[in-house]
Amino acid sequence: VLDNDSVGGVTARSFNNFLKIFGPLNSSLANIRSLFKQKWFHGFLTVEEVVRLLSDQQPGTFLVRFSRSKPDSFVLEYVESKGK
Repeated sequence: VLDNDSVGGVTARSFNNFLKIFGPLNSSLANIRSLFKQKWFHGFLTVEEVVRLLSDQQPGTFLVRFSRSKPDSFVLEYVESKGK
């Protein structure tokens, strides 16, 4: 979560962004655990994995994942109604 670039370290900026999303510090671990327990949250997924997971689902089905292109962001993926 903190080392999105896999460099083996955490910058002050990424730690600050982490606290904005999951903080305050004394409850951040509980907040992360809670997020990862949600059935709609999938962490890091490739586009191919998203397509596979959502391809046979009903309109309105969704999942949330970490963004790979915009660190410290989330992406909402969903199935639209057919014909839109």
